[in-house]
Amino acid sequence: MATAVLNGKSDLLDTKGKLILKPEFSTGNGFVGRFHDGYILLALSGEAYDYTQRLVDDQGNIIAIPGADQINGYGDGMISYSDGGFGFKNVAGDVIVKPAFSNVRDFKAGADKGFIDNNNEYSAYLINKAGEIVWSRE
Repeated sequence: MATAVLNGKSDLLDTKGKLILKPEFSTGNGFVGRFHDGYILLALSGEAYDYTQRLVDDQGNIIAIPGADQINGYGDGMISYSDGGFGFKNVAGDVIVKPAFSNVRDFKAGADKGFIDNNNEYSAYLINKAGEIVWSRE
């Protein structure tokens, strides 16, 4: 799968160059990153640089993730989302890591970094896909 911009609109292409979607996402909207496990993020622009990200499958379907109105990233089948803090859900919408972090990265190779801000003093954590903290630096 690949992304392309045609006449100012973002689209998805299969490995033979065939369009997966009608080019419908105009300039200011676009796909973020690469496909992982059959999914890619789509950023939809709002007002004043306010973007909403959605998960899109390799058929071009926008996937609704229950309870994750704002998706922040995707990797290794895990979606980072915010709800008073950052946490992780799987694609089915099950909470894997409760939203308790000030910032997170995207899962890679089965783990992710999470950070907690304590008055500009950050504690770092390594989290596995079971939601367990496997390393910390406080």
